[in-house]
Amino acid sequence: MAKFSDALASHFSSRIRSRGLDYFRSDSVRIESAGEKSIVATVEGGAVYVVTLSIEKQPRAWRVSGDCTCPYAQDEYSPCKHLWALILACDSLPSLRSPPASVSFMLSDWDEDIEGDEDDFLDDPIPYPIKTPAAK
Repeated sequence: MAKFSDALASHFSSRIRSRGLDYFRSDSVRIESAGEKSIVATVEGGAVYVVTLSIEKQPRAWRVSGDCTCPYAQDEYSPCKHLWALILACDSLPSLRSPPASVSFMLSDWDEDIEGDEDDFLDDPIPYPIKTPAAK
């Protein structure tokens, strides 16, 4: 049986997965609420960050979007170790067992909570680019 984290691993770099695994193993993830369509948690790192996942389930595919209040996710618009730590914690949730073969991931719209936002094109989640370190 495939795990939720297995279905999403390809969307996170090995470095982020390794660091997120450290947070998960150190019991830094606290799931505050878990429903069929959304999970909210806090992850304690350099500070306490709020991490959310939204899941849209269709018969043969799931769309997962995530957000974290950490500077890396907000400034770099990249999936962070806190999101990965929450995804690992979600493996134990019955509602997320046995994901379908197709599970997509994207970061949530970081601009959606700004009042008076005129940028309609930012109202939908945007697939994140995979960033690689610049050659030195």
